[in-house]
Amino acid sequence: MAAATARVLIGAGTLVGVGVWVSGSAGPSTVRTASSSTSSTGAPATGAPATGTPATGVRLSGAQATGAGAARARRPVTYYVAIGASESVGVQPMPGYRHGRRTDDGYANDLAAAERHRWPGLRLVEFGCPGTTLAAAVDGGSVCRYDHGSQLATAIAFVRAHPSTVLVTVDLGFNDLRPCLAHERVNGACVTTTLRQIGRHLHLLLHRLDATAGRRLHVVGLEHNDPFLGYYLSGPRGRAFAQASVPVFDRLNAVLRMAYRRAGDAVANVPEAFDVGNRQLLRMPGHGRVPAEVAKACRLGWTCSVLRYAHHNVHPNDRGYDAIADAAAAALGGVRPS
Repeated sequence: MAAATARVLIGAGTLVGVGVWVSGSAGPSTVRTASSSTSSTGAPATGAPATGTPATGVRLSGAQATGAGAARARRPVTYYVAIGASESVGVQPMPGYRHGRRTDDGYANDLAAAERHRWPGLRLVEFGCPGTTLAAAVDGGSVCRYDHGSQLATAIAFVRAHPSTVLVTVDLGFNDLRPCLAHERVNGACVTTTLRQIGRHLHLLLHRLDATAGRRLHVVGLEHNDPFLGYYLSGPRGRAFAQASVPVFDRLNAVLRMAYRRAGDAVANVPEAFDVGNRQLLRMPGHGRVPAEVAKACRLGWTCSVLRYAHHNVHPNDRGYDAIADAAAAALGGVRPS
């Protein structure tokens, strides 16, 4: 496993912390901090971003020395911290990587771009770890290694070191619940126990974030779409599983929503963006009439794909990530810049 360094592309030649090196201004406004490159299942994902070089000084690139580069260097920098699992780092399936690879086309990238009208100079910092659970994000123990032991502790250390951090998204809980739906069966006892644990860990995570930065930090909690709706097209067994998954995700989102609201945080209604709950029958080419929520799950995700490397992959596609970003932006609504 790699040493705990970061790939950072947030503005030329600026050091923002030990092990966090800022490269040239021509690059995308993204920081990746998890030290291991992993797939959505926690397996190493070859071809993920390379790690950067820790540094103890400031190095300015030539682009910043004069002209437009110098103007960019003087622009106030604000930060958006993305806490989560595979979706927070834009994982999608690709040939040779059935479980997915990180991309720069996730909802966090889209949201950062959309919110620069509100916070000019906003830079995205990705702490997400594919495959991680909420419990591991809080307590440590995921396949990714973090300087401060866990994703949450490392993100909090970053926020403390960077008072200009204005936005945090939290997108966790799905991987905790996923084993309860293994082999296309719903384990009701597992669901009940796990939802209780999710509520407890999420309360702790949000409390620690609030204690770190208080009201200067805008937190958006994401609910989760139901990717298993796509199994509806996989014969009688798949259809039964898809239908059984719906109340499970209703319960998950109720737990998430309650925790975010109790903490005073905004809630992104991702299920609405995916048309979850809309059972109006629509004609879908090759499948006859199907519920609208199934058709939308297929349009915004990979679950229904006929491609061998993508079939039944639970991640959103580009359109799906756009929809999640729109839901998060809507949750921010009329928030004024800090």
